[in-house]
Amino acid sequence: MVKSEDGKTEGSTPPSRGRLRSVGGSLNDKFNVFLACQALNTLWLESDDPHLRDEFVSITLALMEELAPRDALEGLLVSQIIATHNVAMKCHRGGNDPIPIHREDEGLRKHGGQGGTLAHRFNRYATTGSG
Repeated sequence: MVKSEDGKTEGSTPPSRGRLRSVGGSLNDKFNVFLACQALNTLWLESDDPHLRDEFVSITLALMEELAPRDALEGLLVSQIIATHNVAMKCHRGGNDPIPIHREDEGLRKHGGQGGTLAHRFNRYATTGSG
């Protein structure tokens, strides 16, 4: 939105007309696509099955619509909710795997229980990119 010299608002509706507003809450479809891509990039697919990938994409986009963001800020929050959920589920899946005990893990296991192990796995994933 730009204000002209006489104070009138020009260009209040982006050229995209908000066809994807139900996904990201914004009238700007480029922004809505950006948010959807960010949410989709947090999916962890353990299979190369294209049908399964398409199902996960459809489910994620349907969830974004179901949460019904009313504006761009709510759209940001919706994509963050989905991303946070996906990361948490990845940590829980990794937390159920047997982990070889390393020296740095011993204190976490002794004092932190499962939560410490999950936090350690998440930190290791975040810093190295491997579970």
